[in-house]
Amino acid sequence: MSTSTRVFASRIAFRDLTFIKQTRHTAERSNVETRREEMNDLEKLAEKWRCAGWTGAAMARALAEVDGASLAVGQFRELMGSKLGYGPRHANTYFYGQYIPARRAFEAARAARPVSEVASSSEPEPFPVVTVRETLRDACAAAVEWYLSRSMDIDRDRFLTRGGIEDAGRGAVYSYHSGDQDHDEAVYVGITGNKVKSRLYTQTSPHARSVWWEDWTYMRFVPVEAAGDRQVLEMLLIVGLAPSVNERPSAIDVERFLSA
Repeated sequence: MSTSTRVFASRIAFRDLTFIKQTRHTAERSNVETRREEMNDLEKLAEKWRCAGWTGAAMARALAEVDGASLAVGQFRELMGSKLGYGPRHANTYFYGQYIPARRAFEAARAARPVSEVASSSEPEPFPVVTVRETLRDACAAAVEWYLSRSMDIDRDRFLTRGGIEDAGRGAVYSYHSGDQDHDEAVYVGITGNKVKSRLYTQTSPHARSVWWEDWTYMRFVPVEAAGDRQVLEMLLIVGLAPSVNERPSAIDVERFLSA
């Protein structure tokens, strides 16, 4: 190869290398700018959720269901630190305990969607239904824990004995259960604005004449005077305890909530 040919080839190689470097730099700069914009959007979402009173766990799961690149642990710590004041260790707990599992589930579900469905989804879901389901599940679990911690088992004989329970008669949420050492399940959850025993022979739907009346072995109740509180707590307990005979409303499968 002549000297002039080698010089020409070197110039061509240098030009191509320069072009490749410039293209790579432009792409890297574009990626950085895109990621910065995505982080700005996440910060706005996180601020919105913080103002709405969301818990750290709920925010972590919601962040996992936002389209875009996954958050690194450092980015997550910075975001949770700026919005909720979490320290690194506190944020790590939510990153590995909430964000990572939710992100894996989200990506698995996204990968399983048909290509046509993905292509037709020009707009992201305005609010993830998974977040609604998980929040409902958490609320029901908390309501069950609250109810069980404030009530006690009252066996059938004691309940049916005259004066067997202390009941002020100003309203209550109650539940009937069927159980022994090997098996336990909720039979019925209900509310009343009077004494709990008043529901046994009330003209509308008397419990003592219901088909399930012989099935229960013990019951529980918590006095709740506010009618609105009774109604909300009843619904949460019906979902959380899943009683076998409630129909209006009845227990639901949280995993299928809002799936239609």
